[in-house]
Amino acid sequence: MARSSDSEFASLLSIKGDRCLRFARPDAALAVCPDMGGRVFAEVLGLSMHRIDLDCVSNPTRPFNNFGGGNFWPAPEGGKFGFNYCQDEWIVQKAINNEPFQVAQTGKNSACIEKRIVLANRAGTAIETTMRREVDILDELPRALRQCPIAGWLSYRTTDSFDVLSTVNVNEGLIAAWTLEQFDATQHTVAFCAVENPCEAINFDFYEHPGDRIAYFDKGFTYKTDGLKRGQIGIKKAAGA
Repeated sequence: MARSSDSEFASLLSIKGDRCLRFARPDAALAVCPDMGGRVFAEVLGLSMHRIDLDCVSNPTRPFNNFGGGNFWPAPEGGKFGFNYCQDEWIVQKAINNEPFQVAQTGKNSACIEKRIVLANRAGTAIETTMRREVDILDELPRALRQCPIAGWLSYRTTDSFDVLSTVNVNEGLIAAWTLEQFDATQHTVAFCAVENPCEAINFDFYEHPGDRIAYFDKGFTYKTDGLKRGQIGIKKAAGA
């Protein structure tokens, strides 16, 4: 992770100026960038919690500019209804990454950004939708971490959604919100999800089964994500994660 002396988070704020929404706590900060795919970037105790590509931020001229941060995508990525393929070529549609969000609402510790777009899936179906991201900074540390010795923290929630405006038959397409966080990982990085009946909560249909990298507990599961091997799991809607 980048320390504040490296100024990655500060440099991001400097480059974006008033084009990003900024929120601060005593030992942490959060930035929301509507014109960078609605990405969220966090800093805690001078440490950047997300990967930041400052070259992309300052000069976004690539067909796909992967700025880093906490991103928001349409799912599925693959399959006959995937939004990220033109025939067999992987793409990111301009409506997803290049078209800016509009700021619909802001508060002291919250923001809502949205945009009305048209997405095309691999089956050739055009889906008109409102793509919306709500960001809330929470006042309390998550319950699962309250017994841990933590020097500094930032707790925030993103609620990502698609409001489908056109009529789409279930045999022509489907769409769901996919939240993607980008950060530096090591062999000790562990993601976790609090959910009832964790053994029944996960959908393993997207990539090969992670095997023993998944560990189950009474009220949730952990997932060792070393950053070296690509993988993807899904949490079933019925699980109420």
